[in-house]
Amino acid sequence: MTGATEPLVSILMNCYNGEKYLRESIESVLAQSYQNWELIFWDNQSTDHSATILKSFDDKRLKYFFAPKHTLLYEARNYAAENSLGKFIAFLDVDDFWETNKLDEQMKIFTKDKNVAMVYSNYYFKNEIKHTNKILYKNKLPEGLILDKLLRRHIVGLLTMIINRNFLSKGEALFDSRLHNIGDFDLAIRICSKNKVACVQEPLATYRWHGNNETISTMDRQIDELERWGKEMIRCPEIKNNDGFDVFLNNTKYLKGMYYTMKGELKNAFKLFLKLSYGKEMFKLLISILMPLKIIKLLRT
Repeated sequence: MTGATEPLVSILMNCYNGEKYLRESIESVLAQSYQNWELIFWDNQSTDHSATILKSFDDKRLKYFFAPKHTLLYEARNYAAENSLGKFIAFLDVDDFWETNKLDEQMKIFTKDKNVAMVYSNYYFKNEIKHTNKILYKNKLPEGLILDKLLRRHIVGLLTMIINRNFLSKGEALFDSRLHNIGDFDLAIRICSKNKVACVQEPLATYRWHGNNETISTMDRQIDELERWGKEMIRCPEIKNNDGFDVFLNNTKYLKGMYYTMKGELKNAFKLFLKLSYGKEMFKLLISILMPLKIIKLLRT
């Protein structure tokens, strides 16, 4: 697919002081074999050289917007979406990048099947600290009606998603603007709860982990958002009545227990451990609680 006769894809790139890897991200968009796209660059009041880097590229498809105020991440993503024109919406953060055939491979699926609301793919996980780059998922990823599987495990990476805007409710914001960490999960669940999803099994993008990623640095906020989302979904029958929802609630407790353990709050961690369902998660949390105690004991002897 190469040309303006093909559907326009709006790529949302939100930026807040993301100069370090920004050039590589933009170059991966410019290198796409699928050419009919626009990149909506929403600058969330960066104070570094991000704007200069973006403007150094001479391509009219790159569209720069400076936020009138700094906002939460998914509120910023909504502003970017409001300024986009494409029927299809894709996402790329400033520290990630795409394979050259990313848009092409996914748009072919939309062309073949008009009932598909979203196409995602596998992706690479690049660890900048350990200098490794691995395919994230080894097993086949699910397609079709995948709500149950997605509630059990969030396998849809935002950097791989393309959404057909026609499947969104009229007048509905793309993201829940109250969210800063789990907005992509909420969006994927909303789409998957009612619609068919397709997947390209090969990795089409690279997620770069460098220790300062937004999700990692605000884990406490992520847990708060997951807990609030779970409480709100109790009022949503198609979510609440799905077997995967109980797994989601259990996984949220596990994550919070791990967070308490990392902070050394073992009493709070153990209380959460007692609330977990029997299974792998409980065993993992038990080990995470007992190991620090064993280490402390060894240090004292």
